[in-house]
Amino acid sequence: MTVAAFRRNPTRLYSFVFKQITIGKQTRMTALKRIFGIANAIVLGIAVTGCQQKQASTTAAAAGMQAMPVQTVAVTLAPVAQTSEYVATIQSRRSATLQPQVNGRLLQIRVKSGDHLAAGQVMMEIDAQPQLATVEAQRATERQKKALYDYDTVELERQRKLFEAGVVSRDVWDQAQQAYSNSKADYESAVSLSKTQNEQLAYYTVRAPFDGIVGDVPVHVGDYVSTSTVLTTVDQNKDLEAYIYIPT
Repeated sequence: MTVAAFRRNPTRLYSFVFKQITIGKQTRMTALKRIFGIANAIVLGIAVTGCQQKQASTTAAAAGMQAMPVQTVAVTLAPVAQTSEYVATIQSRRSATLQPQVNGRLLQIRVKSGDHLAAGQVMMEIDAQPQLATVEAQRATERQKKALYDYDTVELERQRKLFEAGVVSRDVWDQAQQAYSNSKADYESAVSLSKTQNEQLAYYTVRAPFDGIVGDVPVHVGDYVSTSTVLTTVDQNKDLEAYIYIPT
């Protein structure tokens, strides 16, 4: 369309300008869409190329690493031993708790805890004065019974001769025999009792029952002890036993 035509009809000019503007806008929108499409294609290509390069580098690094030698063990089923710790008390298989066989005041303690003893060694002394008095009294009784027994022995022999000679009667002879038998029995009883009292006197000296080691000594000199008092213990350090308390 010429300029002269636009001059003759200005309306056509305005319509032509509007069309050109519209066509320009559409062209710009199409161009922008093309630009965005090209940009997205470029970004996607760069990303794909980077991933391929990363995978290639990882594969190359893995190929460059050498395998480390390792030791293998076959796994088998087997019971596992269970262990625990417990507190045990060690005791001798031969142990003696010493208690006095008599009552009295403790005069001497000749041992201490940990001492080594020999069988029969004196360990303690208990006051034996009351028992000594009893022994002396019994010895006097024994001597008295012995004198009577000796007299009846002589008298029996004399009466036997008189009876055989017919001087005394049978009744007198029987009485002499009875007196002799009684005095003999009394004397033998006194001898046996004296022996028992002497043995009782030995109980006032406490001795080791066997070779061993002295345990705790809970008594002291001057204590009054009885047959229920624990004086000490003696353990033989040979065969030992372990007593273990295992909780349930």
